[in-house]
Amino acid sequence: MLQFEITLKNSKVKSYRFIALLIVFLNFAVFIYLLFFDKYFYDAAASLFLVAVYCLYRFYISKKNKTGFFMDEFSFFILAGSWVALQNYPVVAAYILTGILYYVALQKIQFGFDDNSIRKINFPTAEYQWNQLSNVVLRDDILTLDFNNNKLIQSEIENGKNVNEIEFNEFAQQQLVKYSQPEENLFLN
Repeated sequence: MLQFEITLKNSKVKSYRFIALLIVFLNFAVFIYLLFFDKYFYDAAASLFLVAVYCLYRFYISKKNKTGFFMDEFSFFILAGSWVALQNYPVVAAYILTGILYYVALQKIQFGFDDNSIRKINFPTAEYQWNQLSNVVLRDDILTLDFNNNKLIQSEIENGKNVNEIEFNEFAQQQLVKYSQPEENLFLN
């Protein structure tokens, strides 16, 4: 039974989106350059048209939803398809891999806390037992997981208003006490 689900802010999203935008515009410039070669003219024109239409579509969506303009992971698959037409398969493989990694990088980092463990929900998943931790604290919208082996996970949470800090900290302390010294806790019951 899941007690708490906390989403951490991904502070690198803007950088990833900027890099994706640069990659798309770099390919746009390459397709324009390839227009000057008779061998690639039609494929480059089709690729240029496809990328331009998708950029306009993303721009329309951003204006409609009143969000910032960015390219999503689907743009890498469009670029891969364009390079298939140009028969450059290593670049196709690179863009497919980049699209998958871009999708994973943009995911929100989520942790689920229950009576038995702490789970990192998204890829790559991880599960931590309460006895592996020395402290778990949520204070001022910053989650801190302090492990016994001196590993530390500390990050700002996304929706601080959705999680009651007092309830979460009480729950975490109860679990830490419950699982910290199992031999001593047998006598308490």
